[in-house]
Amino acid sequence: MKKLITILGVFVLIAGGPLSLSRFALAQGAELRAQLVSTNSPVTAKVGTEVQFTVEVKNTGTATWSNSGNNPLNLGTIRPIDHKSRFWTQGWIGDNRPATMQETAIAPGETAHFVFSAVATGKGKVTDNFGLVMERVAWLNLVIPLTINVQPAVFKGELVSQSTSTIELKAQESATVTVNVKNTGDIVWANGGAGAIKIGTSAPYDRTSNFYHSSWLSKNRVVSAGTAIQPGSSGDFVFTVQAPKKTGTFREEFSLVAEGTAWIPLKFSLTMKVVPAIWSAELVNQSAGDVSVAPGDTATLWVEIKNTGNTVWKSDGLNAVKLGTARSLDRSSVFQDSSWLSKNRVVTASSIEVAPGAVGRFEFTIKAPNKIGKYTEYFRPVAEGITWLNDSGLHWNFAVEEELTIKDPIRVGITSTTDSITVQGDSFVIRRGSDKGLVKKVSGSSITATAFNGGYSLNTGESVNDWLRFIPLNKTLLTVKTSGIGNSYNTFRGVIDVRRSSLSGNVWVVNVLEFEDYMKGIAEVPEGWPVEAQKAQMVAARTYATTKLTAPVADIFDIYDDTRDQVYYGYDYEESRPGLCAAAEATRGVIIRYNGTPISAYYFSDSGGYTENVENVWTKTIPYLRAVPDPYAKPIEWTATLTQDYLQTRFNETLNMAPGTDVITGVAVTERFPSSRVKTVTFTLQSGRTVPVSSKTFDYLTNGNEIKSMKFDVVPSGTDFVFSGQGWGHGVGMAQWGAKNMALQGKSYQEILTYYYTGVTVSSR
Repeated sequence: MKKLITILGVFVLIAGGPLSLSRFALAQGAELRAQLVSTNSPVTAKVGTEVQFTVEVKNTGTATWSNSGNNPLNLGTIRPIDHKSRFWTQGWIGDNRPATMQETAIAPGETAHFVFSAVATGKGKVTDNFGLVMERVAWLNLVIPLTINVQPAVFKGELVSQSTSTIELKAQESATVTVNVKNTGDIVWANGGAGAIKIGTSAPYDRTSNFYHSSWLSKNRVVSAGTAIQPGSSGDFVFTVQAPKKTGTFREEFSLVAEGTAWIPLKFSLTMKVVPAIWSAELVNQSAGDVSVAPGDTATLWVEIKNTGNTVWKSDGLNAVKLGTARSLDRSSVFQDSSWLSKNRVVTASSIEVAPGAVGRFEFTIKAPNKIGKYTEYFRPVAEGITWLNDSGLHWNFAVEEELTIKDPIRVGITSTTDSITVQGDSFVIRRGSDKGLVKKVSGSSITATAFNGGYSLNTGESVNDWLRFIPLNKTLLTVKTSGIGNSYNTFRGVIDVRRSSLSGNVWVVNVLEFEDYMKGIAEVPEGWPVEAQKAQMVAARTYATTKLTAPVADIFDIYDDTRDQVYYGYDYEESRPGLCAAAEATRGVIIRYNGTPISAYYFSDSGGYTENVENVWTKTIPYLRAVPDPYAKPIEWTATLTQDYLQTRFNETLNMAPGTDVITGVAVTERFPSSRVKTVTFTLQSGRTVPVSSKTFDYLTNGNEIKSMKFDVVPSGTDFVFSGQGWGHGVGMAQWGAKNMALQGKSYQEILTYYYTGVTVSSR
């Protein structure tokens, strides 16, 4: 039941009960009253056209009106309140609110203005009632009837031209149609608002069309004119039709309609032949199928696919051809990147269209998941909303590896140091050595570690009571700077350990890398030597390192990087010596065996004409390390002068000389091995004593850069002694200069190795 009540002098029409005073945005005692000053009603208009109403009202209350905020003063429909107005057109606040007052504020005694458009509907004298409402407060004591004298209008038109009346399309393809019509009536054809002229479906009217496209106004309203069309003028209606999925011939009839007023007696038709669409594809090329990434990293992939069907692939629109996830279709990919179209749609072709017979390129970014592991991701092109194209098995194999894994490791002791150690690389992680716990992930910067008692501190603030592992992500190389490592050869493949030796107590930089990568950084013979000599060297070095790996672990690394074992310079040397690198690769896995067991493959520079039995240099007899004549020797010839002071200092304990009295008066070779190398050197003292010294002791107590081999003669020179000799090195195993000269004479690396190592075979590791 509706009631009319009075609150603070305001007449309010409400439904159901009294209005709560708490809803008033007014001061106590203020009144909302209004008086109609004027309107331009009635107005005369032809049906379907718009008119403009102007309303003036005076504020006769004591409250100020506002056109903004929570309680603006609006014109609204009444009788009944808030009904949908038959005058509604675009531009209204709502279908029951024509307008807000134009002034910002109207004080008591001032006049407010309301101006709005209205559409003429119906026929004859048409009236609608309006009132004033202070929103969320109250309706004012005023009724404003507005009237339009609606005059008949002549809606007529004629078809001038049609871009096509018959069209052939493939299923779900679309095409544009243009229709030009002339307004032969007496009223302007509006292109917007309540009375807009539109193309609608006919036969029967308002039917749902088979040619519907998403650009249409609705399924039975196609489009409005591009601009308003005056009587006697022509205008274009441009619209898109889409072929249904079903093949066959279809016909649609259309007409013009003045929306909400009348159908215009103008019709045209469109006949569409829908032929089968062939969607097929052929894989042409793709980026590398095996991809290695770290968690969270991105990579760019691409694929080229040929359009082998009869339908153009478009990169936009409802039926765009996209790369989608496959096996199973539409699954969510764990490699989704923010640049993807969705979780199961990757990308469209880079070109706008791919014609039949042409090749489209699909380029996209993947982002690796956080979980380490191996993945296979399948993809397949799809014509969105139509069909999946044929499955060519397109896929990539992903290895998500947070850190480099080394399958066949060797640990190389690079240097011991008391200085800080700086490691730099594009991307790597630092882990605790004992439990592999993550300390830090680093990208594109350097980290400096300083040893303290029990652990290491980093320049980024972390302290670790453990040794450190610097582990590359994927193929990153690590550069190390500290004392004992020069600037020329300081970049390494593999992992860098910073660790204190339990044997010596020294802090070491240890390079842990793949065994065959280690081989590429060995610096034992020149780059310019014959290939077969290089190969022989690589096989000997590989065999030597193999036996070091099988020996009992003596320290935190397997092998020194200098002449204590084999000279190793790492990645920088590898890059600058491609020939040696190729020799290592050509002999990958090849070693020397004796009775099936890898040998101790000692080697040295030059024999001076004869190699030596191992027991004559060290202690144990080894059957494959036997002396052989070496006609291939360079030989290297050398001289060195050892002074009286030097000999007394070095041999004092061995000779048991009386302090300050004895002088060495003679040094002579008194015994030789069959190789002509020295077996015994006898010292004669001023006291008359003679002391025989073995070659092993003599070699140990003299400098190898001066006394280069044990094949020498010696003559006195005053109180000093001049040594002259041939060869360089211990003489056991392969002579490097001899290997070079054998290679120059056409010998293979297998022939070289089996010459210098007795009774051996050369085979894979």
